[in-house]
Amino acid sequence: MALNTVYRLRTRGTLFSQTVEFGVHIQQILSSGGAQDLGSSWAANIMPLVFAATSTSCNWVESVISDVDPGTDLTVHFGFTQPAPGTITGDTLPGQNAIVVQLRSLTKGKRTRGRFYLPAIAEPSTLNAQLINPQLTAVQNLAQQLITFYGPAGSQTSYRLVIFSPPTPPFKAPTPPPVHTNTLITPVNSTTVDVNVRTMRRRAIGVGR
Repeated sequence: MALNTVYRLRTRGTLFSQTVEFGVHIQQILSSGGAQDLGSSWAANIMPLVFAATSTSCNWVESVISDVDPGTDLTVHFGFTQPAPGTITGDTLPGQNAIVVQLRSLTKGKRTRGRFYLPAIAEPSTLNAQLINPQLTAVQNLAQQLITFYGPAGSQTSYRLVIFSPPTPPFKAPTPPPVHTNTLITPVNSTTVDVNVRTMRRRAIGVGR
């Protein structure tokens, strides 16, 4: 892959039969390397830290590395040796709960900072809805080692962790909502229970539907 290529690197796994993932952008800053090589680097340097920072209920499957430019090389799927579970023990919070890792730069502005959401929080590592040890220390170590390996002076000299902000697409006026001029009153003749646990859109206490 070419020098200065920016890759979207997504790390994917399963949690309670659902797919979970987190992602970052990494730029190739030397002519040597590429998506496959980056996948190998990520698996060797970062995945042990991901395992150490996530619950045993989560099994990590692969990293998916793709060039952010359309029409370029095919996406690379770099599989991990299976099984590949996290190591934090204890009951796990629902999949919609995640840890926010913020990505900061030295430049002001919304387009120059980022974040990712790390799934698989172990319930014993929380207190009053806040993350505590042992998982807190493990996630902090993961965040710091991202800089150690892929920061401005990182040991992985071909790659740098970046915040990618592409141009904004042209504005398109929204399609007007449909207009109903009649009233419908329809009898209910059956019911079905969905076995999948869902999340209400509104999360304020006492508000939801």
